[in-house]
Amino acid sequence: VSGIIADVTGDATITDCSVEGKLYTGDNYAGGLVGVVSTASSKLTVEHCAVNAEIYAANHSAAGIIAGDTAEEHVESDLSTFPTIEAKNVFVTGNFEAVNRVGSFMGYNNCVNVSFENCVSLATLKYSKATENGAFLAVDNKSKIYLENCIAFSDLHAFYNLSITESVQTVE
Repeated sequence: VSGIIADVTGDATITDCSVEGKLYTGDNYAGGLVGVVSTASSKLTVEHCAVNAEIYAANHSAAGIIAGDTAEEHVESDLSTFPTIEAKNVFVTGNFEAVNRVGSFMGYNNCVNVSFENCVSLATLKYSKATENGAFLAVDNKSKIYLENCIAFSDLHAFYNLSITESVQTVE
């Protein structure tokens, strides 16, 4: 469930947009702009957008920009096969809630190249399971993560959760 695109399976660009309202799923993955990126080698670009929403996933993965990635056909040793997500100049606010995997910008990220630049969150993050949540990104396994000039006002004190991280490629 998302405000704009539920499932990115190729290349997609979202620019100059805003989402307001309530987004709810009785299962997994609720994102303010995008639900999931489900195909390896996909590229999602988001620029100059705002989200002011109540986002709720009854199970896991809720976030202001993208709920998560579910791409399974990547090659773990080859970052070029991972989906790419680039977000610039995005503002999110509201209440984002799930059992776990809640993040201001992104929920569950398994194997993805992520770049957030000039992004701000004033969102309230709510979760019933106090693991796998993060002020910026919730869970990371093998991703390449880049953050520049980002801020998240949140009750969480880590920019993403390392509790189940197997081998983060890089974090800048």
